[in-house]
Amino acid sequence: MSEQSIAGSETVEKQKHVPLFRLAAKNFSSYKWINLKMAFVFACLAFLFCLFTGYNRAIGDERERMVGGAVSQNYILYSASNSKGIPKNYKALEEKYCAPYCTPEAIENPISYAYLGFATRMSATLGHMITTGIARYLAVTVDGKGVSPQDDTFLLYAADTNFPFSENDYKELEYRFGTREILYGEFPEKEGEVALSEPFLLNYGLGKEDIGKHVSLQITGEEKPFFEGTLTGVIAKEFFELTGHSAAYSGLHLPSIFFPEDDPLFKGVGSGISYYYPCEPIEDEDLIDEMYTLGFNFAGKLFVSTVHNIDNIQVLANTLYVIIGSSLGVGLVLTVFLMMGKYMKVFARSSGIFMTFGMPRGSLNLLLLAQLLILAAITVPVSAVLTVAGYYVIGLLMNTATGVSLTITAAKLAGMLALGILVVAAITLLTFAYMAFRLRKRSVRELLVTEVN
Repeated sequence: MSEQSIAGSETVEKQKHVPLFRLAAKNFSSYKWINLKMAFVFACLAFLFCLFTGYNRAIGDERERMVGGAVSQNYILYSASNSKGIPKNYKALEEKYCAPYCTPEAIENPISYAYLGFATRMSATLGHMITTGIARYLAVTVDGKGVSPQDDTFLLYAADTNFPFSENDYKELEYRFGTREILYGEFPEKEGEVALSEPFLLNYGLGKEDIGKHVSLQITGEEKPFFEGTLTGVIAKEFFELTGHSAAYSGLHLPSIFFPEDDPLFKGVGSGISYYYPCEPIEDEDLIDEMYTLGFNFAGKLFVSTVHNIDNIQVLANTLYVIIGSSLGVGLVLTVFLMMGKYMKVFARSSGIFMTFGMPRGSLNLLLLAQLLILAAITVPVSAVLTVAGYYVIGLLMNTATGVSLTITAAKLAGMLALGILVVAAITLLTFAYMAFRLRKRSVRELLVTEVN
């Protein structure tokens, strides 16, 4: 009897009462090296499967997150100054850049409004150039009480009609903030009514609870307010955080003050903006660059470029998965089969000894399964650590190379661990079935004379 054999240290009577898992653990301990090598190979197989599957899923999740969190950028914007007027070939350009992506209704009736800034007017009134610090030159009173700005650099733009909210705005708002509420109250419908953006109000210590109050807006140095009347509505601050309407988007002057259509304030001044909402995102980057030079601007230009990068990364990842993953997978499977031969010989020798002391074949199968379960229990945490570490390393390399960062949530970690457990369980059961089938008809004598190299 081998020194490493459990039977060498147990009497026949004692062995009959040794619990199966304790016997399996002792047998596992007797051949630590081969068991640990088997566990490591199992872990590498699970790691390989989980890493590529989890990584590809993470790329897909990142793409979905970006699309869901940036869908408000899907619009074409045309801005024309009144001094320049609308170019003669405007309709031809509209037909070229907008018609292929928009419905006929969107082309015939684009959502348009006029806007104006206050920097020029303030500069003329005060006698010096005003480019920053605009809010400090705007006197605001609410129900006769003056309020001061917290940030006096707040820029001011006004619009003369209902600001265009698209379904994509609502989709991104719901995706990112869990709400579809953009407008509190109502847009102004007649002279003497105004709506204000929530960021504007917050800068003056006000909020949507001030709807219905009397508001006065006056430029410092002018004899009378340019507006005096009722606050009818407030545009939620979340709207101005949408990717298609944030202040960070260059070239788009977001209004803070909203007047009724055809308000006298806009006569002879201001600029016109038209919005065209495509049915599908525009993905032709060359076309986007071309339309930009002619006055049309696709708001999602940067977004399209980033999504294309992610798509290219996913194609590369899938290619690597097929080439490298398949090669490594085949190599690991062959390694498992090679190691399984020696593992089976070791177990066969021990089985012959156990059967000599009266252990039935059914119990041997249970013992084999118990040993493999112990092996699997060691494999699972090792594969989980390898997978998470590999995920972070590849994610770090990708972020360094492309600027696209992948995040891993607790739910995703749990999913990867569950996947690893399933892979390990499948490998364990296949190994058990293979070994049990190969050993099922061997006699005690054949098992005892098994040579272990």
